[in-house]
Amino acid sequence: MDLSQNAFFREAFLDECAVHAKRDPLDFRLALLAADSRARRVLEAVAKLAGWRERGAAGRHLGIAYAEGWGSHCAIVAEATLAAGRVRITRCYAAVDCGTTVNPSSAAAQVEGGIAMALSATLLEEARVKDG
Repeated sequence: MDLSQNAFFREAFLDECAVHAKRDPLDFRLALLAADSRARRVLEAVAKLAGWRERGAAGRHLGIAYAEGWGSHCAIVAEATLAAGRVRITRCYAAVDCGTTVNPSSAAAQVEGGIAMALSATLLEEARVKDG
């Protein structure tokens, strides 16, 4: 199983733990981290970008996740709405600490592509089998 699947399962489980503990998902994650860590900094940065603390309009739902791999740390906030029984992702925010970056535009493109692939896998892709 690769990093994306492990991160998905871990982050979904952390959300369930936060709900059970009656804690905000961001605060729950931050409480598990050292005060001065790269993970904490990317989570705090993406929360600020997304306006996590303000939450905004009714019907605006936010989800947060964190992943680390190959020396990089990444946190994402997805903003979602529900319309006609369907989830719609209206915006994604990302904060990444990948260390020294030789080509920043290539790094940004990789993050954006990863978000597009994750949204596709989560919301759109399907496999249909007919006649066995």
